[in-house]
Amino acid sequence: MGKSQSQEKAAVEAGYWHQYRFNPQLEAEGKNPFLLDSKEPDWSKFQAFLNSEVRYSSLLKLFPV
Repeated sequence: MGKSQSQEKAAVEAGYWHQYRFNPQLEAEGKNPFLLDSKEPDWSKFQAFLNSEVRYSSLLKLFPV
């Protein structure tokens, strides 16, 4: 839990998770209330992110490639 913000940042940078905002006030102005803030994913970081997650690293230990 102490590293949750850094893990969230890594997930967004790797392309695993999208960063977005929703502002319902924009809909009243005729604009799209959904705003995607994520940049283009850095796919070179994707595998490293997956390996940092226990749920995926434990599967790799159970079923090595």
